[in-house]
Amino acid sequence: MAITTTRQCLGRKATLLKKSWLLLAAMYGKHHLGVDGIVPEYQDWSRLELQQQVSDLEDDLLDLAWRFAHKDAHQITRAAALEWLAERFDEWEKLDRGLFVMSTAWAFEQNIAPLQWPSEALDFPPYAELLLEPGLDVAFRHPEYMLARHLEQHPTLDEQVVKRLLNNQEPLN
Repeated sequence: MAITTTRQCLGRKATLLKKSWLLLAAMYGKHHLGVDGIVPEYQDWSRLELQQQVSDLEDDLLDLAWRFAHKDAHQITRAAALEWLAERFDEWEKLDRGLFVMSTAWAFEQNIAPLQWPSEALDFPPYAELLLEPGLDVAFRHPEYMLARHLEQHPTLDEQVVKRLLNNQEPLN
């Protein structure tokens, strides 16, 4: 279905903004939002209601974005950024808003804005995963953890090979 009217465009934008806001709120540990945690059926709203809702959601989204993107927070309201966040939200929703690997830090920065986490000097590589855990702030899962996790999933690897790999030594032939 093509979006043709102003009301339809506003409804679509409100949906993208709401999903984006919910995902960013989850990055700050806010998972139990009551009625605010629901994405309304915006197609049933009037144009005037939608105009106000879009304006309010843009302000709310920018408030959250300033917490991690500081000078680049305005980038979050770009159409491509909203689409990207809404897609992540839909994936998270399929998991009943439980434990969810949102993306890598690099993918987030490429699609949204450079991460600048406040009050903490975090050193995370671009391939670190952004992990949403219900009730907690976003976690940055470090690649070394992922390497160990992947190695655990391969029980056929010889224990000596695993030890050598973890110690940055060449495997034995």
